[in-house]
Amino acid sequence: MTVRSATGDPASWSTTLIEDRELPACFRTEARFLALPSSDLRVFLDQDLCVERINRVSSYLWLVGRPYAPRPINIQLVLDRALTPTTDASLHLVWTSKRIFLKSLPRYLLSDTFYKLFLDLPHPHGLALGLLQSYLALVPTELDFDLARDAHLFPSGYKWEDWRALTRRVLDDYPGDSVYDHVPVRYRYGELRLTRLDKIYRLRHGELLHGYSNLTGPNSYVDFFVANHIVVTAAIVLGSR
Repeated sequence: MTVRSATGDPASWSTTLIEDRELPACFRTEARFLALPSSDLRVFLDQDLCVERINRVSSYLWLVGRPYAPRPINIQLVLDRALTPTTDASLHLVWTSKRIFLKSLPRYLLSDTFYKLFLDLPHPHGLALGLLQSYLALVPTELDFDLARDAHLFPSGYKWEDWRALTRRVLDDYPGDSVYDHVPVRYRYGELRLTRLDKIYRLRHGELLHGYSNLTGPNSYVDFFVANHIVVTAAIVLGSR
């Protein structure tokens, strides 16, 4: 199928051949309509890899996480965190006391064609490269690969040998810390603490009910007040003085 594709440089978008089977069946646009990824690959990628909610609080990320690569999958389990797969990139590597959210690696991101179009220098797609780079840190060993595959973080049929080859390719192209010259600030940080993201969103952006995400916050104001009654009471008392 012929679809619109390009490198990370918007000026270089051109028509080329992308395997339709590497793309999802459909995606939800910002207007909440369903559309085919092949109808506009640039829009699809921007939507599928979007971390805008984290970008909004990028100046506070030093309060939320450390500027280091995430720890491997096996260490996440040692820390007693359940691996929770998601398609939402803004939840990738966000953790709570008992689980960590991980955006499953899309099949298209692992293809040779995609790499040549979007990840090769000099203009890699920053969001795509950042997500892939995070997985290099999450999955350095075959044990981590098996654990990640069991958690549905890799597409079915993908093999350890393929992952080793892709890892070598990325590290050859982006040695040392050079990758951070090409990725958004979000991917200069690893694991992000959800409770702190919630507090920042409630205090700085007025998201009182849901906090950082409507997928992880309270479902109603009743739930919110029950969970935060001490903080709410203190705020009311201080505000009345």
